[in-house]
Amino acid sequence: MARPLSEREREILDLLLSLEVPGIAELREQAPTAQVVGMCECGCATIDLDVDRDVTPPSPLGRRYGPAVRAITRPLPLPPNAKVTDVTGVEVKDADVYFTVHLWVDEDGWLTGIEISDLVLDNPGDANPFPPAEDFYPPRLEEPRSRARTGSSRRWLPRRRR
Repeated sequence: MARPLSEREREILDLLLSLEVPGIAELREQAPTAQVVGMCECGCATIDLDVDRDVTPPSPLGRRYGPAVRAITRPLPLPPNAKVTDVTGVEVKDADVYFTVHLWVDEDGWLTGIEISDLVLDNPGDANPFPPAEDFYPPRLEEPRSRARTGSSRRWLPRRRR
């Protein structure tokens, strides 16, 4: 069941669309029509999006195999109740966390998702909700990749849940 974006989800989408590059204007036109149509099964803040393709134009950023835009947080304290262990299995109490958010655009130029990832949390579900937009460095355009080099765990095509 589709739902509107939460205030924080909208804030992160606006952050990711704040850079000035060719193709972003079309994604900004799509953004007001975006709805959440799925969430990551691990419990993290990653969301699948759907937009109204009848009233908005596609973006030329769609001809990619990987995320279109990313932003990385400044060092943040561990989220409440999150756990981090080192390679020996000892819990680390004072670790900093860096989150990355990726904006996904399908091959035809439509917004399809916002993905969050980190490199230290034992449970990816602890990456929920998205950190506030002010905790991120400015977003940057991702370099296009060939289909063979896409190493992300997320598929480049949208996941459709019904």
